[in-house]
Amino acid sequence: MNTFLRQLPFVEALKATPARDLYHKLRHVPLEARGIARQLADRAAVQGDPGLSRLHAELAEILERQRAEWPHYAFGFRYFYQGYARVHISGIRPTELRFQHYDVAAHLRPTDRVLDLGCNSGFMAIEASYHAAHVDGVEWNPYMVEAGQAVARYLQRDNVHLQAGDLNTFEASAPYDCVMAYACYHTDDHGNREGIDAHFDKLHGLLRPGGTLLFESHYVDIHNPDFHAFMERLTPRFERLQRTFISNGPDRGGDRYYYVLRRGDDHAGA
Repeated sequence: MNTFLRQLPFVEALKATPARDLYHKLRHVPLEARGIARQLADRAAVQGDPGLSRLHAELAEILERQRAEWPHYAFGFRYFYQGYARVHISGIRPTELRFQHYDVAAHLRPTDRVLDLGCNSGFMAIEASYHAAHVDGVEWNPYMVEAGQAVARYLQRDNVHLQAGDLNTFEASAPYDCVMAYACYHTDDHGNREGIDAHFDKLHGLLRPGGTLLFESHYVDIHNPDFHAFMERLTPRFERLQRTFISNGPDRGGDRYYYVLRRGDDHAGA
Protein backbone atom coordinates (compact mmCIF):
# COMPACT_ATOMS: atom_id res chain seq x y z
CA MET A 1 0.00 0.00 0.00
CA ASN A 2 1.53 3.36 -0.98
CA THR A 3 2.21 6.28 1.38
CA PHE A 4 -0.97 8.09 0.39
CA LEU A 5 -3.16 5.11 1.22
CA ARG A 6 -1.45 4.60 4.57
CA GLN A 7 -2.83 8.02 5.47
CA LEU A 8 -6.38 6.76 5.01
CA PRO A 9 -7.29 5.17 8.37
CA PHE A 10 -10.81 4.45 7.17
CA VAL A 11 -9.76 2.09 4.36
CA GLU A 12 -9.81 -1.12 6.40
CA ALA A 13 -13.18 -0.27 7.93
CA LEU A 14 -14.61 0.40 4.48
CA LYS A 15 -13.80 -3.09 3.25
CA ALA A 16 -16.75 -4.49 5.21
CA THR A 17 -19.09 -1.61 4.34
CA PRO A 18 -22.00 -2.38 1.98
CA ALA A 19 -21.83 -0.34 -1.25
CA ARG A 20 -25.11 1.41 -0.42
CA ASP A 21 -23.56 2.82 2.79
CA LEU A 22 -20.27 4.05 1.34
CA TYR A 23 -21.62 7.50 0.45
CA HIS A 24 -22.46 8.30 4.07
CA LYS A 25 -19.07 7.15 5.34
CA LEU A 26 -17.15 9.09 2.68
CA ARG A 27 -19.09 12.34 2.44
CA HIS A 28 -16.54 14.34 4.50
CA VAL A 29 -13.44 12.78 2.89
CA PRO A 30 -11.50 14.55 0.05
CA LEU A 31 -12.84 13.56 -3.36
CA GLU A 32 -9.82 11.70 -4.71
CA ALA A 33 -9.44 9.79 -1.46
CA ARG A 34 -13.11 8.79 -1.69
CA GLY A 35 -12.54 7.30 -5.13
CA ILE A 36 -9.53 5.29 -3.99
CA ALA A 37 -11.39 4.12 -0.89
CA ARG A 38 -14.42 3.03 -2.91
CA GLN A 39 -12.19 1.03 -5.23
CA LEU A 40 -10.38 -0.69 -2.38
CA ALA A 41 -13.63 -1.49 -0.60
CA ASP A 42 -15.19 -2.90 -3.77
CA ARG A 43 -12.17 -5.06 -4.57
CA ALA A 44 -12.10 -6.41 -1.01
CA ALA A 45 -15.81 -7.19 -1.15
CA VAL A 46 -15.50 -9.35 -4.29
CA GLN A 47 -12.47 -11.37 -3.19
CA GLY A 48 -14.61 -14.45 -2.65
CA ASP A 49 -15.86 -14.39 -6.26
CA PRO A 50 -13.08 -15.34 -8.73
CA GLY A 51 -14.90 -13.93 -11.77
CA LEU A 52 -15.67 -10.58 -10.16
CA SER A 53 -12.18 -10.41 -8.69
CA ARG A 54 -10.66 -10.79 -12.15
CA LEU A 55 -13.01 -8.16 -13.53
CA HIS A 56 -12.14 -5.66 -10.80
CA ALA A 57 -8.43 -6.31 -11.31
CA GLU A 58 -8.87 -5.62 -15.03
CA LEU A 59 -10.81 -2.43 -14.30
CA ALA A 60 -8.16 -1.26 -11.83
CA GLU A 61 -5.50 -1.69 -14.51
CA ILE A 62 -7.58 0.33 -17.00
CA LEU A 63 -8.09 3.12 -14.47
CA GLU A 64 -4.37 3.22 -13.72
CA ARG A 65 -3.57 3.56 -17.43
CA GLN A 66 -6.19 6.31 -17.70
CA ARG A 67 -4.56 8.20 -14.82
CA ALA A 68 -1.11 7.90 -16.45
CA GLU A 69 -2.06 8.53 -20.08
CA TRP A 70 -5.34 10.47 -20.38
CA PRO A 71 -4.54 14.21 -20.52
CA HIS A 72 -8.10 15.39 -19.90
CA TYR A 73 -10.39 15.56 -16.89
CA ALA A 74 -11.67 12.13 -15.80
CA PHE A 75 -14.97 11.86 -13.95
CA GLY A 76 -15.05 9.72 -10.82
CA PHE A 77 -11.99 10.96 -8.88
CA ARG A 78 -9.68 7.94 -9.38
CA TYR A 79 -12.60 5.49 -9.64
CA PHE A 80 -15.92 5.33 -11.52
CA TYR A 81 -18.47 8.11 -11.90
CA GLN A 82 -21.21 5.59 -12.68
CA GLY A 83 -21.79 2.88 -10.10
CA TYR A 84 -23.11 -0.56 -11.02
CA ALA A 85 -24.36 -2.93 -8.35
CA ARG A 86 -24.54 -5.86 -10.81
CA VAL A 87 -20.74 -5.94 -10.71
CA HIS A 88 -20.24 -4.37 -7.26
CA ILE A 89 -18.98 -0.96 -8.43
CA SER A 90 -19.88 1.86 -6.05
CA GLY A 91 -19.55 4.93 -8.24
CA ILE A 92 -20.74 8.45 -7.53
CA ARG A 93 -24.02 7.93 -9.40
CA PRO A 94 -25.42 4.39 -9.00
CA THR A 95 -26.80 3.11 -12.29
CA GLU A 96 -29.69 1.09 -10.88
CA LEU A 97 -30.85 4.01 -8.73
CA ARG A 98 -30.61 6.39 -11.67
CA PHE A 99 -32.50 3.93 -13.86
CA GLN A 100 -35.24 3.75 -11.23
CA HIS A 101 -35.45 7.52 -10.64
CA TYR A 102 -35.71 8.18 -14.38
CA ASP A 103 -38.02 5.22 -15.00
CA VAL A 104 -35.90 4.41 -18.04
CA ALA A 105 -37.33 0.91 -18.58
CA ALA A 106 -40.82 2.37 -19.06
CA HIS A 107 -39.59 4.18 -22.18
CA LEU A 108 -37.84 1.21 -23.78
CA ARG A 109 -39.35 -1.61 -25.82
CA PRO A 110 -37.83 -5.03 -26.56
CA THR A 111 -37.53 -4.10 -30.25
CA ASP A 112 -35.84 -0.71 -29.72
CA ARG A 113 -32.48 0.44 -31.03
CA VAL A 114 -31.05 2.74 -28.37
CA LEU A 115 -28.12 5.18 -28.27
CA ASP A 116 -26.40 6.41 -25.12
CA LEU A 117 -24.56 9.55 -26.29
CA GLY A 118 -21.70 10.46 -23.98
CA CYS A 119 -22.05 7.13 -22.18
CA ASN A 120 -19.04 7.49 -19.84
CA SER A 121 -18.28 3.92 -18.64
CA GLY A 122 -21.37 2.64 -20.42
CA PHE A 123 -23.10 1.17 -17.38
CA MET A 124 -26.39 2.94 -18.20
CA ALA A 125 -26.12 1.59 -21.74
CA ILE A 126 -25.46 -1.92 -20.45
CA GLU A 127 -28.44 -1.72 -18.11
CA ALA A 128 -30.61 -0.52 -21.00
CA SER A 129 -29.56 -3.60 -22.98
CA TYR A 130 -31.72 -5.71 -20.65
CA HIS A 131 -34.78 -3.85 -21.96
CA ALA A 132 -33.99 -3.20 -25.65
CA ALA A 133 -32.97 -5.10 -28.76
CA HIS A 134 -29.67 -3.27 -29.23
CA VAL A 135 -27.83 -0.42 -27.48
CA ASP A 136 -24.94 1.65 -28.80
CA GLY A 137 -22.82 3.82 -26.53
CA VAL A 138 -20.46 6.57 -27.69
CA GLU A 139 -17.90 8.16 -25.37
CA TRP A 140 -14.92 10.42 -25.95
CA ASN A 141 -12.76 8.83 -23.22
CA PRO A 142 -11.39 5.53 -24.62
CA TYR A 143 -10.48 4.21 -21.17
CA MET A 144 -14.08 4.46 -19.99
CA VAL A 145 -15.16 2.63 -23.14
CA GLU A 146 -12.62 -0.12 -22.46
CA ALA A 147 -13.92 -0.46 -18.90
CA GLY A 148 -17.52 -0.66 -20.09
CA GLN A 149 -16.61 -3.28 -22.68
CA ALA A 150 -15.02 -5.41 -19.94
CA VAL A 151 -18.19 -5.18 -17.82
CA ALA A 152 -20.40 -6.00 -20.83
CA ARG A 153 -18.29 -9.10 -21.55
CA TYR A 154 -18.50 -10.21 -17.93
CA LEU A 155 -22.29 -9.82 -17.97
CA GLN A 156 -22.48 -11.50 -21.42
CA ARG A 157 -24.41 -8.58 -22.92
CA ASP A 158 -23.84 -9.17 -26.62
CA ASN A 159 -26.52 -6.66 -27.66
CA VAL A 160 -24.57 -3.62 -26.45
CA HIS A 161 -21.78 -1.96 -28.44
CA LEU A 162 -19.59 0.70 -26.84
CA GLN A 163 -17.20 2.75 -28.91
CA ALA A 164 -14.82 5.66 -28.44
CA GLY A 165 -15.51 8.65 -30.63
CA ASP A 166 -16.31 12.33 -30.97
CA LEU A 167 -19.84 13.05 -29.77
CA ASN A 168 -20.24 15.88 -32.25
CA THR A 169 -19.22 13.98 -35.38
CA PHE A 170 -20.78 10.58 -34.55
CA GLU A 171 -23.00 9.39 -37.38
CA ALA A 172 -25.60 6.66 -37.01
CA SER A 173 -26.16 4.01 -39.66
CA ALA A 174 -29.90 4.44 -39.08
CA PRO A 175 -32.04 6.60 -36.77
CA TYR A 176 -32.59 5.33 -33.24
CA ASP A 177 -35.87 4.62 -31.48
CA CYS A 178 -34.52 6.11 -28.26
CA VAL A 179 -31.54 8.31 -27.41
CA MET A 180 -30.25 8.78 -23.87
CA ALA A 181 -28.32 12.04 -23.47
CA TYR A 182 -27.36 12.47 -19.85
CA ALA A 183 -25.62 15.79 -19.12
CA CYS A 184 -23.31 15.65 -22.14
CA TYR A 185 -23.95 18.98 -23.90
CA HIS A 186 -21.08 20.83 -22.14
CA THR A 187 -18.68 18.41 -20.51
CA ASP A 188 -15.86 19.11 -18.06
CA ASP A 189 -13.49 16.87 -20.02
CA HIS A 190 -14.10 19.01 -23.15
CA GLY A 191 -15.56 16.02 -24.97
CA ASN A 192 -18.43 18.25 -26.07
CA ARG A 193 -18.33 22.06 -26.06
CA GLU A 194 -20.54 22.86 -29.07
CA GLY A 195 -23.37 24.20 -26.93
CA ILE A 196 -26.93 23.14 -26.29
CA ASP A 197 -28.36 24.43 -29.60
CA ALA A 198 -25.98 22.33 -31.69
CA HIS A 199 -26.46 19.45 -29.26
CA PHE A 200 -30.20 19.33 -29.84
CA ASP A 201 -29.70 19.60 -33.59
CA LYS A 202 -27.52 16.51 -33.28
CA LEU A 203 -30.06 14.67 -31.11
CA HIS A 204 -32.86 15.47 -33.56
CA GLY A 205 -30.87 13.93 -36.38
CA LEU A 206 -30.07 10.78 -34.43
CA LEU A 207 -33.73 9.98 -33.65
CA ARG A 208 -36.43 8.65 -35.93
CA PRO A 209 -39.61 10.76 -36.16
CA GLY A 210 -41.62 9.97 -33.05
CA GLY A 211 -38.53 8.60 -31.27
CA THR A 212 -37.91 9.19 -27.58
CA LEU A 213 -35.20 11.41 -26.11
CA LEU A 214 -34.26 10.88 -22.46
CA PHE A 215 -32.38 14.04 -21.52
CA GLU A 216 -30.65 15.09 -18.30
CA SER A 217 -29.51 18.64 -17.57
CA HIS A 218 -26.22 19.64 -16.03
CA TYR A 219 -26.51 20.55 -12.35
CA VAL A 220 -25.28 24.09 -13.08
CA ASP A 221 -28.33 24.73 -15.27
CA ILE A 222 -31.11 24.07 -12.76
CA HIS A 223 -31.21 27.80 -11.92
CA ASN A 224 -30.11 29.05 -15.35
CA PRO A 225 -32.95 31.04 -16.98
CA ASP A 226 -31.33 30.75 -20.43
CA PHE A 227 -31.41 26.96 -20.20
CA HIS A 228 -35.07 26.88 -19.21
CA ALA A 229 -35.98 29.38 -21.93
CA PHE A 230 -34.21 27.19 -24.48
CA MET A 231 -36.07 24.10 -23.33
CA GLU A 232 -39.38 25.97 -23.75
CA ARG A 233 -38.48 26.75 -27.38
CA LEU A 234 -37.97 23.15 -28.48
CA THR A 235 -41.41 22.73 -30.06
CA PRO A 236 -42.01 21.56 -32.78
CA ARG A 237 -38.66 19.77 -32.97
CA PHE A 238 -39.48 17.99 -29.73
CA GLU A 239 -42.67 17.50 -27.75
CA ARG A 240 -42.23 17.49 -24.00
CA LEU A 241 -43.79 14.44 -22.36
CA GLN A 242 -42.25 14.81 -18.91
CA ARG A 243 -40.12 17.22 -16.86
CA THR A 244 -38.93 16.08 -13.44
CA PHE A 245 -36.67 17.65 -10.84
CA ILE A 246 -34.21 15.09 -9.48
CA SER A 247 -32.62 15.83 -6.11
CA ASN A 248 -29.23 14.12 -5.87
CA GLY A 249 -27.31 16.31 -3.46
CA PRO A 250 -23.88 17.83 -4.19
CA ASP A 251 -21.91 14.60 -3.64
CA ARG A 252 -24.14 12.51 -5.93
CA GLY A 253 -23.68 14.62 -9.04
CA GLY A 254 -25.85 17.58 -8.05
CA ASP A 255 -29.53 18.25 -8.60
CA ARG A 256 -30.82 17.89 -12.17
CA TYR A 257 -33.82 18.28 -14.42
CA TYR A 258 -34.84 15.22 -16.37
CA TYR A 259 -36.88 15.40 -19.56
CA VAL A 260 -38.71 12.85 -21.66
CA LEU A 261 -39.16 14.29 -25.15
CA ARG A 262 -40.63 12.99 -28.40
CA ARG A 263 -38.99 13.93 -31.69
CA GLY A 264 -41.27 15.80 -34.06
CA ASP A 265 -41.21 15.75 -37.85
CA ASP A 266 -40.55 19.45 -38.37
CA HIS A 267 -37.00 20.70 -37.80
CA ALA A 268 -38.08 24.32 -37.98
CA GLY A 269 -39.34 26.52 -35.18
CA ALA A 270 -36.58 26.02 -32.61
